Amino acid sequence: MFVQFMIMVTVCKSLSKMWIPELRHYAPGVPIILVGAKLDLHDDKQFLTDHPGAVPITTAQGEELRKLIGAPAYIECSSKTQQVTFQVLVLKRQIFVQLIVIWSSYFK
Repeated sequence: MFVQFMIMVTVCKSLSKMWIPELRHYAPGVPIILVGAKLDLHDDKQFLTDHPGAVPITTAQGEELRKLIGAPAYIECSSKTQQVTFQVLVLKRQIFVQLIVIWSSYFK
């Protein structure tokens, strides 16, 4: 399961306290891949000026969150700049294929 979130501190807090426990409850055992979206906003001075409470997380903080929730991977991307977007799509495809293999074993 991919959990995509905006790379901001406030979003990370709600993700770890509210959304991840919810996902673990309703989809136990399903691996969670964290995808930090809107990487372009890290350097967007206008966005940070317009949203004074928006504090971008660092890659190290994203990795800490990944470890905290037990996710096997964390990746950052930006659709706007196409930064790492292709790698995210490839990773999604690989995981989807693995899930099909797992699910097909349930229906034999």
